[in-house]
Amino acid sequence: MAKVKKSKENIEKNIIKDSSITRIFNTVSKELIKIGVPIPVKDIKKVGELKTRSKRVRGVTYTFKRITYNNINIDKTNYIGINKKLIEDNFEIEKTMVHELIHTIPGCNNHGPNFKKYAGLINRHYPKYNVSTYYTPDSDETENIANIKKPKYVVTCENCGAKTYFYRKCKTLDILSRCTCKKCKTSNFKVEKLG
Repeated sequence: MAKVKKSKENIEKNIIKDSSITRIFNTVSKELIKIGVPIPVKDIKKVGELKTRSKRVRGVTYTFKRITYNNINIDKTNYIGINKKLIEDNFEIEKTMVHELIHTIPGCNNHGPNFKKYAGLINRHYPKYNVSTYYTPDSDETENIANIKKPKYVVTCENCGAKTYFYRKCKTLDILSRCTCKKCKTSNFKVEKLG
C-alpha cells in the first residue's frame, strides 16, 4: 500500500486528546526513562486517541523533522495515537504505548536493530510489556480475531509454493500471466477463491 504523506494539520485533527491515554503515557515514559531508555518527552507534542476506521492499527507514531545545514535537527515533533476502538483494556494500551514510545527515539523509526535493542532492554526490566516488532494476540483474544477481515483470494506459485493473499478482486488477479513470482521468478500461478 502506498504511504500517504501526512501533514501536521491532518495529524492534529486525527489525534484527539484523551486523559486516560495521557495518564498512561506519563506513567510508562517515566518507567522507561528510569531504566535508561532515552525517550525524548520534550519532542512529543500530542498523545491521544487515533481517529481511524482501521481494524488492524493499534497505535501509530508520526515524526516530523526540520533539518538545517550540517544535518543538525532543529525541530523534531512526534505525535502518538492509540486506537481505542481496537484496544480498550488499559494494560493493552500500556503495551502499545511502550512500542510507540520506542519509535520516538532517534534511529528507531522502523523495527531495525536500534528498535530491537531498546525492546530487549525494556523486556529485561519489565517482562510484562513483552515488546516485539509485531502484535500477537493472547489466547483469550483469539475470538476477536474473527472480526478481522479475511482474504478472499490466494495466489499460489505452482513452482515454489509461495502464497500471496488478496482481500478484494483487483487488476493484478486479471493479469497474473504477466506477473512473476518474487522467489523463483516464474509465472505459473494458481488462483483460489476463498468463500
